[in-house]
Amino acid sequence: MLFAIIFTFLLIPLIAGTIDITRVRLAAEDLQDDLNTAAVSAATTYGTSTSLSQAQSAGVRTMLLNQWSVTTSNITNATAATSRSCPAVKISYTTTVPMVFAKAFGVPSISITRSAYGIYHDWTLSNSYYNSTNTDCNASVTNKAATGTFQNGEVEIIDPK
Repeated sequence: MLFAIIFTFLLIPLIAGTIDITRVRLAAEDLQDDLNTAAVSAATTYGTSTSLSQAQSAGVRTMLLNQWSVTTSNITNATAATSRSCPAVKISYTTTVPMVFAKAFGVPSISITRSAYGIYHDWTLSNSYYNSTNTDCNASVTNKAATGTFQNGEVEIIDPK
């Protein structure tokens, strides 16, 4: 009987903690997916219009459709400063996930921050480079460099997790 009581008092906090941690993890994954989508939208607009303000508006619209309250300040120019640069944007967002059970232990919420880079591959920016190597332009906007071969007008996402 004593074992059952001790086991119950140990099991309940463990299950409660698992529920809160799962909620944070799912919110982070949802945010990252939506940031990746917004980065594609913003980078495509930036690559085709060369207007950062239009790219910011496109990214904000995408995030608002997914119910995140972003502003244009969340979307910045991330174009590499090289001769083979592609138009690139970075979108970042921080949100707070309210805790259900961790409140009892003094943790009312947990903040999560995620970001994504969208890189628009434009062959016209570096035509001789594309013709000679058939690979991407220089799009190293984070510590994760662009890799692979991209088609003209294709958007690459770099998820810096």
